[in-house]
This record gives sequence, structure tokens and C-alpha cells, in this order.
Amino acid sequence: MEILSKQPLYQSLVNDRKNCRLCSTVEMRNPDEINKAYDSDQVGPWTQWQGDLDASLMIVGQDWGGEKYFIKIQGREEDTNPTNRNLCELLRSIGFSIELPNQPQSITTGLFFTNAVLCCKRGGLVGPVPSQAVGNCSRHFLARQIELVRPKAVATLGYEAYRSVCYAYGYFPVSTISEAIASPDLLTIGYGSTLVPVHHCGHYGTSRRRLTEHKHDWQRIATVLRNWEPKPSRLSCSCYM
Repeated sequence: MEILSKQPLYQSLVNDRKNCRLCSTVEMRNPDEINKAYDSDQVGPWTQWQGDLDASLMIVGQDWGGEKYFIKIQGREEDTNPTNRNLCELLRSIGFSIELPNQPQSITTGLFFTNAVLCCKRGGLVGPVPSQAVGNCSRHFLARQIELVRPKAVATLGYEAYRSVCYAYGYFPVSTISEAIASPDLLTIGYGSTLVPVHHCGHYGTSRRRLTEHKHDWQRIATVLRNWEPKPSRLSCSCYM
């Protein structure tokens, strides 16, 4: 696909996300429902930072944050966020050079950022996300993004992001993110994309593991990108949770 043919499909996906209210019963709110003025023309707030529809690498986080946080920063990313700062350094370690979210960006970076859950939690930035919300977003939006962008690699930050991709594609996830990272076998999803799980690089994740250890994990992503070859498609299923 060329980017010109992807854009209308992506816009349809964004419109579907804006109109979705599936998670209202589990105390989650769509950014469009919270404040239309702060909602963007992207599938989620994180995609405003990196949204190359021809990306070779897609980064999937668990969720973007809470309703109060969304209102406080008007739906935009913060340069001071530890996850964002660490992510820039980790990406540089494998050959991707990007600026922090509020700095000028290149249009074609080869990167696409999104979250397994696109709604916001009630309240603040941190906290658990209901399993039903993970299921709704993965089934209706996450797999569609993967199959639209068709990246070579999909890197999931933390266990919930990894688990959501597994279930969306009919795989049974292993018990922990450490087991997933240590597994010698990498899963194929979408149109031949390779799923590469890594630890979350936020404040909590880097307080438990040094950034140098995270960089070691990320070399697996670099290897996948360098050695990637076309594989048979494994498209999403509807049997999530």
C-alpha cells in the first residue's frame, strides 16, 4: 500500500475511535467524550507524536493515561514524561533519531506510536485498566492499526500491551513479560509483522532495571528490522477474551 491509499482507511479508523463508547460501562472515557477540543485527528494522543503510516516499527504502550491528565495537558504529550525521554534514548540506540513530543518532528520517521487502550482512565495518570477495555480496544482498533501500517516489527511496552496483541491474534500469552522477552520464538501477526515484547521504559520500569539493560533488550528489535523477510499473514481474530 502507498500512503495515499492508507490515509482514507486511517481516517475511517480515527472516526470509529471517536464515536466508540464501548468502555463507558467500565469507567473509561473516549478522549472525544472528555473534551472534543483537546481530542486530535489521530487514533490516540500518543500517535500525534509519531504516526508514520508506512512505519517499519510500531510501538504499543498499555494506555495513554487518565482523564484528569488529559485535561491538564490538553491532550498533548509532555517532553518531561520519563517514558517519552527514555523512549527517545532507546530508539537512538537502534538507529531511530526523533525529538521529544513538543519539538519539531520529521514527517517520515519510520515510527508509529499507539496504545493497546485508547480510552482514558477515570482520574489520574496511573492505575489499572479494566480487562474489558483492553479487549474492546485490541479487537476493534489495535489489530486494525497493525494491519493498516504493516510494520516489520511491533514492539510492546510491558505485559498488558504484549498480552493484548497476543489475544487479538489468537495466541496464548506466556505468564510474564520476562518470559516473553526470553522466549527464543517470536510471533508473527498481521501481514507478516514480528511481535517483539520489551519491558516498559517508564519511571517504574527503569527504577527496577537500568536503561542499559533495556537497551540490551531493544537490540532484538534492531535484529528483527535488519533481518526481516516477508512471512505468511496472520490476520486478527474476534475471539479476544
